[in-house]
Amino acid sequence: MKNNLGCIFFRFSPSFVREILVSKSGVGVVAGNTAWLMLDRITRMLLGITVGAWVARYLGPSQYGELAYSIAMVALFQTIANLGADGIIVRNLVHNTKDTHVILGTALGLRVVFGIISYFLVIVSVVFLQPGNKEALVITAIVGGILVFQAADTIDLWFQSQNQNKRTVIPKLVAYFFTNGIKVTLILNDASLLYFAIALLLDIVVASFGLWFSYRRFPADDRWLFRFSYSKNLLKESFPYLISGVAIMIYMRIDQIIIREYLGAKELGLYSAALVLSTFWGFIPMTLYTALGPYVANKKLESEQAYYDALSNIFRIFGGIAIAAVLFTMFLGPLIVELLFGESYLGSINILLVHVFTNIFIFLGIAQGLWIINEKLGRISIYKTLIGLIVCLVGNFSLVPIYGAIGSAITAVLVQFSSAVASNVLFSTRILKMQLFGIFPFDILFRKKPKS
Repeated sequence: MKNNLGCIFFRFSPSFVREILVSKSGVGVVAGNTAWLMLDRITRMLLGITVGAWVARYLGPSQYGELAYSIAMVALFQTIANLGADGIIVRNLVHNTKDTHVILGTALGLRVVFGIISYFLVIVSVVFLQPGNKEALVITAIVGGILVFQAADTIDLWFQSQNQNKRTVIPKLVAYFFTNGIKVTLILNDASLLYFAIALLLDIVVASFGLWFSYRRFPADDRWLFRFSYSKNLLKESFPYLISGVAIMIYMRIDQIIIREYLGAKELGLYSAALVLSTFWGFIPMTLYTALGPYVANKKLESEQAYYDALSNIFRIFGGIAIAAVLFTMFLGPLIVELLFGESYLGSINILLVHVFTNIFIFLGIAQGLWIINEKLGRISIYKTLIGLIVCLVGNFSLVPIYGAIGSAITAVLVQFSSAVASNVLFSTRILKMQLFGIFPFDILFRKKPKS
């Protein structure tokens, strides 16, 4: 029983951790890559919170809300621009090393084309939703350039497949430090909102050139090649993830658009400030997902038992971290809001205390993504996200007029729970059990002790 209680405290199998730390055949490399990715994401999140909060205080809730609106509009189309195919591309690079140049070349070509299409779509959307609002149109037109330049992240996928994430972390961090320095300079020089939009675009432009320089130093064996036949296969397989990603972005961002339309830019500024702190923890599951992708793919090739054992331990890790993140935010969130954003943002506190619970279900949903990718069950992603989208639209249109921005926060929790966890009643009870044991690990109490 003592050993079982120890396992519950750590929430995952000690042998799984030993494997990650000492293995020389892939998993040990995962630990190193995770460290690099964590360095990148933590640095970004810390700078994002400190400098971002300074920007929010400087702009005030109304102007900050206007900038948040443009960012939300662009984010709605980001999944279209990158095809929703990151996991597929990484998996194919791991499994088909002879076709590396074709996979990368085709992915880059498709992303450029879809990025341009997405850019025009976001401009048309703003014209339709905000007729006569020239400021919103100009800011969105600037920030929207991200949709085209993010095609350079294809290089990042190549390094991910090679477990060489440090090759992309360095140039991206250099770009991020540079552009955050520009934001500080803009604040000190009383710059207008327009220049902060330019700074957002500049971040990905500088990072793109950094990725290109890094790839020039550590290239693939062959020159990249676009192949139409592979593009059809990639689009066909990625289509469910594309639709799923679009639905996800809608229910992740539509709340901000609805708040802007119903309550105004100031309320959106307060809501966006709460999101900065609530979504802070999102870098952890995304970092682990990226780092563990090749590992889980290899476990799938090893055996079904090894594969599901790995997934079970991953759910425990994700669930434990999520609960810790929620508790931390519940206790210190109100103080952090006042210290970082100031008195004008105190209205964000109650929104934050509700919205932070989305993290538990987001963590578990991202962990399931590893299973969906390796089982090639992209259609499940569509169904799950459509469920979430329905809950999102019904919830926001019903609760925002009554409860204001807190109604959106309540809806966000219901959306993540229904799409990430509850939907598995229909799609995979085995995964549902893993998710539940990830946050309530009572099964460890009844696990038989292995014979010595």
